[in-house]
Amino acid sequence: MTDLEYWNKKILSLKPEEFEQLCYDFVDFMKPLEIEWLKGPGDKGRDIRAKFIVPMPGDSNNIEEWHFECKRYSKSLDVKDLIDKIAWADANKPNTL
Repeated sequence: MTDLEYWNKKILSLKPEEFEQLCYDFVDFMKPLEIEWLKGPGDKGRDIRAKFIVPMPGDSNNIEEWHFECKRYSKSLDVKDLIDKIAWADANKPNTL
């Protein structure tokens, strides 16, 4: 078994909340200014919301809001699901999805 096969099997064996926790830990590792895990059915197409300082040309910075949707699929992504996520992102206006 290759390393990729090993980790793929491990990730697919996680329960949904465990997978979201893993995603949260990855985002938190990126050192956001703020991070929020939006648990439950009312997350409006995002599982994690975070704010980051983004360097701009010159000496200025922007603060951007990023939304993360934690999904894992063993097969291809459903187009309807993707369209729904993009529609929610459009309504919520994050800088990055």
